[in-house]
Amino acid sequence: QKVDTLVADTGTGGESADLDVLVVSRVGDEGIDLPNAGLAIVASGLGGSRRQGSQRAGRTMRPSGSAPVYVLATRGSSEEEFAQRQMRPLARKGVRVRETNVAE
Repeated sequence: QKVDTLVADTGTGGESADLDVLVVSRVGDEGIDLPNAGLAIVASGLGGSRRQGSQRAGRTMRPSGSAPVYVLATRGSSEEEFAQRQMRPLARKGVRVRETNVAE
């Protein structure tokens, strides 16, 4: 499967780095595993069920992956509450879930 390459500015005087990036929409909620992924970022806003939230986060955990998963949400919004509700089932299954602020 081909992965698009994104060239990103590293902030070190104009140098750049190649990043392998796979962008998956809701069509990826079921039926794919990404155990070789190094990182997953879920930016789903207010869409989906708790099951879908677990499926999205779990894409990098099966069958033996261990990549960190970041779920983006705006602090103090209904989006934050929604993201927390989606992650509770994972925490109950023993997945380490931690809430943190992104530095400005």
